[in-house]
Amino acid sequence: MWLDVVHYGLEVDEKVFGCLLTACSESGDGRVAWRMFDEMRRGKIAFKVTPLMCSMMIKSMSFSIENALEVLQFMEMKGITPDIHCFTSLLSACAAKANFHLGMVVIKQMEKMGIVKDLIIFNSLINFYAKCGYLQLAENIFNDIKQVGDIITWNSMLSAYGIHGSGEQCLRLFQQLLNQRSISPNSNTLVCVLVACSHSGLINEALTFYFTMKEKFGIKPDERHICCIIDALGRGGKIS
Repeated sequence: MWLDVVHYGLEVDEKVFGCLLTACSESGDGRVAWRMFDEMRRGKIAFKVTPLMCSMMIKSMSFSIENALEVLQFMEMKGITPDIHCFTSLLSACAAKANFHLGMVVIKQMEKMGIVKDLIIFNSLINFYAKCGYLQLAENIFNDIKQVGDIITWNSMLSAYGIHGSGEQCLRLFQQLLNQRSISPNSNTLVCVLVACSHSGLINEALTFYFTMKEKFGIKPDERHICCIIDALGRGGKIS
């Protein structure tokens, strides 16, 4: 649709521009978002650029972290204060590609702009460090914030152990979670645990969790849990 707008020289207002960006953000169509950004930075739109617009552009550009960083630099140049979602989207993109160098660029930019690190940012940092191979840094952040953390915080660290094949550590942390009065495991938690068991060869433990999760935790297995069990059995040579 944006290509038609450009081709026919149509004018769009803030609402239409925002709707198109939302579509790009939800579909992950970063190439169209980049063209929209190019029009924006060349001053070809007649309305004020908002932090939300830039945030949606950054989220759409996970295919190219460099492009997303250009949006961030544009915001700084124009005096547009980024919101938290700008940085979590950037960190997620860096984590997905295990790009530690650019992730550290994002973190330094966040500090330069005086962005206060809240729980959402800390959860993103746990995920970023773990996926970039820095498990100890992820643990350090988790240990600093676990007393005020939410279930996403715990799931992020459980997932980190799974990524690194540290099944025993994952199970110990899961037991700590069960001892928490204010936080309960959810469906994603059990996925993290099953993945960790699978990657660590803990087949019996994985089967035990799978067959008792509804009774013990009130969580009905879905296709993700089934895939984890199949993966665990496959890795253990139990599928013939």
